[in-house]
Amino acid sequence: MHAFIDESQRRATYLLACAQVPDADMANVRRTLRACRLPGQRRLHFVDERDQRRRQLLAVFAQLPIEFVVVAVPLGSRREAEARRLALQAIIGKIADDTDRLIIESRQGRDLEDRRAIATSLKHTRTTLHYAHRQPHDEPGLWLPDGVAWAVGAGGRWLKHLDGATVCIERIDP
Repeated sequence: MHAFIDESQRRATYLLACAQVPDADMANVRRTLRACRLPGQRRLHFVDERDQRRRQLLAVFAQLPIEFVVVAVPLGSRREAEARRLALQAIIGKIADDTDRLIIESRQGRDLEDRRAIATSLKHTRTTLHYAHRQPHDEPGLWLPDGVAWAVGAGGRWLKHLDGATVCIERIDP
């Protein structure tokens, strides 16, 4: 299983989303995602898309053989780095046993914090999880959690466009 992680932030909530793709479906999923790009687009990025396009993309995502996990952490008085660490550790706890390869969107200069959080999460397991940070224009799989995190953050009608997809949303409260 491959997994891809990206974040979004809405008001005072930090969202970390993970898309899990079975190995056998990975090539088809990448091909489908690349075909969704408009001429001149290097990547899909939901914050830059118009509403009609977002609806279309979420409908495509919902038809793919993917499971999504989204962890929402209220920021309150905590810093973004702490919220990310908590969310990342929660996701790793959920996916580590059945995931071989994890790709996380790089945040230039802050990837070391992710590596530390992952190492802490895996410390007491027998799981071997290979992970790397990548740029979203290099890995179409990163477009999936970007879109789902955006939709969960937007809520309401946007979640309806994911009907048919498996989306597990967990909230971590202080």
